[in-house]
Amino acid sequence: MKRLVIKGGTVITPLEEIVADVEVRDGKVTAVAANISVDGAEVVEARGKFVAPGTIDLHCQGHEGRDLWERSYEAANAVSVSLVKYGVTGITPTTSGFAEYLVPLVEAIAGAVDGAQFLGLHSEGPFVNPDRPGAIDKEGIAPLSMDALKRLVDACDGRIAIMTIAPELPGALEAISFLRERGIRPSLGHSNATYAEANAGFDAGAVRVTHLFNAMTAFADRADGGLAAAALARKDVAVEVVCDCVHLHPAILRMVGAAKGTKLTSAITDSVKVAGLAAGRFSSGGHGKEVFVDKRGNPPRLADGTIAGSGLSMDQGVRNLVRFAGFSRAEAFTMAAYAPAAVLGLLGQKGEIKPGRDADICLYSSTLEVERTYVAGELKYTISH
Repeated sequence: MKRLVIKGGTVITPLEEIVADVEVRDGKVTAVAANISVDGAEVVEARGKFVAPGTIDLHCQGHEGRDLWERSYEAANAVSVSLVKYGVTGITPTTSGFAEYLVPLVEAIAGAVDGAQFLGLHSEGPFVNPDRPGAIDKEGIAPLSMDALKRLVDACDGRIAIMTIAPELPGALEAISFLRERGIRPSLGHSNATYAEANAGFDAGAVRVTHLFNAMTAFADRADGGLAAAALARKDVAVEVVCDCVHLHPAILRMVGAAKGTKLTSAITDSVKVAGLAAGRFSSGGHGKEVFVDKRGNPPRLADGTIAGSGLSMDQGVRNLVRFAGFSRAEAFTMAAYAPAAVLGLLGQKGEIKPGRDADICLYSSTLEVERTYVAGELKYTISH
């Protein structure tokens, strides 16, 4: 029986911080306690470091030059391998939801990958409001019909975990109910919904909001606040926020965390293929157009200045939450690991360092730089000194 002991680190469970050892056997966490015996075990020294659950990115389109829109196993595996360098152990690959895009991606991610695990697809559309496309090409947006929705869901054979939909579209409430019946989590976004229309979507079964505040009606005095206000007011709705401090000001990130609580707020990257690359111009399969990046880590933009995803890595997102938005480390990792696992119904399996959970674990330096990443107890990345 393979046994690993991570010794003496500050464990971010993530609901609390404790100084403890972590024991792993056969891909599972088996103990979190002081002074665990190291007899017969591989030992990793973690004193002065942080041990945190692997993060889960619910909104990822690509990374380091590879695009999930390529819809090939080679590209998907390359993204998977890239992400573990940044502490990510699970993702929901995100693309606009036409069958001709999603079915090949389903096939591409069906095989075992060498890095972060794929935890189901996030279909960002195609049934969104064409007046709020964000950077989605308008050719990737379709009128909502139940026949088209059923064909799409059936074609993906149970692999869609999340679907973004605009609740104000004709037929959207029926569609949201159908998605829940099929085990898919409806997420409201790319929407001009009023406060009442958003609440109708939540009452019909929508459980979350896609990149809160982005590609939706903005707050304004004497207006009803639309989808964002409805999401913030409800206790039964989760949200996701892009944590690059460009999509949302750090003060807004802090406000969302205070209003929703960190257990209902998922940190995401919305990363595209430019993430991790230097400045330059790039083709973007997801947006059908050229995008440009003015500085490594900054979000790519279309020619008209529209932000087209992000250049963010999840570890930088965690650091941003701590350094700029004022969250504690435990709060930041709750947003980056626990909350996404909860959205996917995987609490009890992922998102925590606790006996019985998958050993998806990341070792961070004292400055929250990734040094090691384990997926199901297997070392997938270690820093080179």
